[in-house]
Amino acid sequence: MKSAVDTKEQWAAVVRWVSALGLGNQTATGAGRSKGVVMIDPSRAIRDVLATMPVLLPADEWLRQLYAQIPVLGDHRLVEDLPEGSKSTSGVPGAVALALRKLELEKRVELVSSADAMGAAFFRLGKEKRVGHIRVLEVTG
Repeated sequence: MKSAVDTKEQWAAVVRWVSALGLGNQTATGAGRSKGVVMIDPSRAIRDVLATMPVLLPADEWLRQLYAQIPVLGDHRLVEDLPEGSKSTSGVPGAVALALRKLELEKRVELVSSADAMGAAFFRLGKEKRVGHIRVLEVTG
């Protein structure tokens, strides 16, 4: 497989599903014929499953459970089948790190820093943050 999305028609379907599943949205970039760009931000999708997530777990296990519920965020079974060059080799995927940071700012989760690498996950948003535990603070239905 050279590319996960090869045609305009496939891309249009991807954009529709990204929006419908709460994984991002299309954002206007200005005047002209351009429909804008797709911004990947799974905050809404993660917010929607917080009620089913454990209240507190080591970050690596919490993320495994998140990926089991929303596999497109990074479940290893899907990542293994991605075309070469589209896989991140370490750390939390950027979109997931961004979404969890936004949810932390909304006081829905807490990303508990840790000096210990055991069970930790590495978030790279600007500077690296080692997160030892993830705690769900608030769930809204």
